Amino acid sequence: MLEIQSDPRTLRELLTDLVENFKFELSFLSRATGIDINSLEKFYNGQIEELDLFLSLEQFSKFTRVISSLAMDITMVKDDDRVQGAIEYLTAYGLKLNLETISIYADVSMEDLESFMKDTNSISYEKRYKIATKCLFLRFLFKEISQ
Repeated sequence: MLEIQSDPRTLRELLTDLVENFKFELSFLSRATGIDINSLEKFYNGQIEELDLFLSLEQFSKFTRVISSLAMDITMVKDDDRVQGAIEYLTAYGLKLNLETISIYADVSMEDLESFMKDTNSISYEKRYKIATKCLFLRFLFKEISQ
């Protein structure tokens, strides 16, 4: 079951965590968020506040989405839950892809895939890896279609 926890840290604290603990470079985060590197450095160093970035609502939304996703979403969702979510999106909510298609691409039986969806620990790591790589690639590939 998908488990997500809230995180009370500020945007600056999340940014600091990304730089110090995950070794992201500010230049990368500048490109990923669309925030000017000089402004991002000043914000990171505490020289300016969020409002001093003078971002449009769209820019601020992208900034917070990228930073919070990198700092929280990736680490707070269990890997198997993320794969199950990708499968559910591909088959039920988004593209309505046939579950059998996924099993063929992943080179696992339908029984294994159905078993994985009920209990991720019910199949071997090798099969879980096959399912994960294929499903996450399909989700990435079809992301633009579903938006």
